[in-house]
Amino acid sequence: MSPPGSVSGAPKSSATQVIGANEIARGPYCGALGWVEGNQAVLSVAIRTFWKDQGINFGTGAGITWGSRADAEWEETQLKARRLISIAGGKLTGYRKMAERIVDLVAKKYLRRFTEEFKKTQTESILLSGGKFEDFNEVKSYINLIYKRIIKDNFDEKDAQYLVYNYGRQTDVILKKYDELKTGTSLEKMIKAEVWFRIHYEMTYSPADFFIRRTGRAYFNIESVYKNLSLVLTEFTMHLSWKKEILNEKKEELNKALELITSFN
Repeated sequence: MSPPGSVSGAPKSSATQVIGANEIARGPYCGALGWVEGNQAVLSVAIRTFWKDQGINFGTGAGITWGSRADAEWEETQLKARRLISIAGGKLTGYRKMAERIVDLVAKKYLRRFTEEFKKTQTESILLSGGKFEDFNEVKSYINLIYKRIIKDNFDEKDAQYLVYNYGRQTDVILKKYDELKTGTSLEKMIKAEVWFRIHYEMTYSPADFFIRRTGRAYFNIESVYKNLSLVLTEFTMHLSWKKEILNEKKEELNKALELITSFN
């Protein structure tokens, strides 16, 4: 049973011999993990798994087939490793480098297909954590500062709290974009600035991602979702150059997600 053919190769007996002769010891990686009691057992394959030895360890790899290309398999292995590093090292060492690697990979594939070259990604100056606060008193002071900036446009203190709790000190970036926008009501300009920020700074890829995972509006302010749905769809279409087919696909994705959230059957 263990190891499964998906991680050992086939035929298993000769494949494991080749692995043993050419690889360093895998440790728990790709081994059996679970519990056994009497004649019952629940086992899984330890793929995305950390273990402690002299330090924190994990394994990663790619399946080799007759159609494999060495560079593509290496890229896949690197991407898998980035996800684990993001957990072990936090956003600065993980998410930042994972995003950089993915964007560079997409640019490389785009070049092969369309012969248009992009610059290498540089993520060092992008804040991922929302800026530093020493304590909650500093958070409250910043909320008050933001409130004073937006009260003139009929926003209230709850709006300031929403912005700071979601974006930290990067609220300044959103308000700068807000001030640059010339058309729409105050609320519409704020929504536009939020969508712009989420797309350009956090790689938000769909209205469902925006309303559910990024802003939490679908769970905590469902009325605002329905109120701003059309505007958000329009903004995503503009920023991401969606064709009608993609727009309809994303709209259907959001509708299904909202139905699931609001249904209690």
